[in-house]
Amino acid sequence: MTPKRHAIDVPVFAVGVTLLVLGSLASVAAFVARPVAKWIDAASAATQPLSFTYLLVFLAFFGVIGSVFSAAAMVVRMLPFGRVRQVYRRPYPAVQRRTELISAPIILLFDAAFVIAVVFSAALRFELFAGFGATVAVIAVLYAWFEVWFYVTHRLIHTRPLWFIHKHHHVSSVPHPLTALSFSLSERAIYDLGISLGAAAVSWFRPVPVVSLLAFLTVTYLFNALVHCNFEVVPAWLVRSPAGKILGSVSFHAMHHARGRNHYGFTSSVLDYAFGTVWPDYARVHARAVGGHGLRALSERVEDADGYVAAAYSGQRAQ
Repeated sequence: MTPKRHAIDVPVFAVGVTLLVLGSLASVAAFVARPVAKWIDAASAATQPLSFTYLLVFLAFFGVIGSVFSAAAMVVRMLPFGRVRQVYRRPYPAVQRRTELISAPIILLFDAAFVIAVVFSAALRFELFAGFGATVAVIAVLYAWFEVWFYVTHRLIHTRPLWFIHKHHHVSSVPHPLTALSFSLSERAIYDLGISLGAAAVSWFRPVPVVSLLAFLTVTYLFNALVHCNFEVVPAWLVRSPAGKILGSVSFHAMHHARGRNHYGFTSSVLDYAFGTVWPDYARVHARAVGGHGLRALSERVEDADGYVAAAYSGQRAQ
């Protein structure tokens, strides 16, 4: 049975509009301030490692990211596709909503300050663009490094001594796009540090293209919002193929939030499979979501004797 249409979530809609307005203002300010930026560049050419124009580019970038998250937050629960393929068919808890509404703008501002501080420090070498091949190669290196960094640090902060760093994120038991911006500042600093170390490693060999950094950040933000949307977009055939041992899915990360452990990877499942941190019923939970029969309880397990897997893999919805 298709669940009832969700009404607009007024607080989420409000924070979405706020992020959209702030993002739009930052983008407009970056465009309007170009003449001022050129004047500052000329006055400080001897001391600035990057031009002031780049600062405005980064402000515009984070403004656009804020706008994207606002759109996702406002529409995700009204999409028919999202209603049918929910991984966990549970309401959006009030305490989770409050936590995420407060965290989202703070984390976005923290990210902007952190990245801008790193880019404008003299510690790393940057250039605007380096040709298509080099730009793509740097993106790939940053992404591969961050997958390793995320898995290791994520697993560490799930240990008892370090749980205080991560528990803020697990207030969100039913993922939502805003969950991707719901962290303690200490946890976010760990992830931002990982990105900075990856950029520093690249900078040791060659200047880091600013375009590569922006593209990498864009991909991580969008994938992070996607894996937290709580409706499955990855087809069943992909999960059961060899690629399913490399690529994650919405169900993969939703199970981490529901059960509180395992599935530590960012957007890839390769390290989880390598180190034995994949739930045995992952493929069956995924099949339930694809088949339109998401789980009702956070602790629910899907047994082998289940008709949803065959139904999902055959492209039919289980009855």
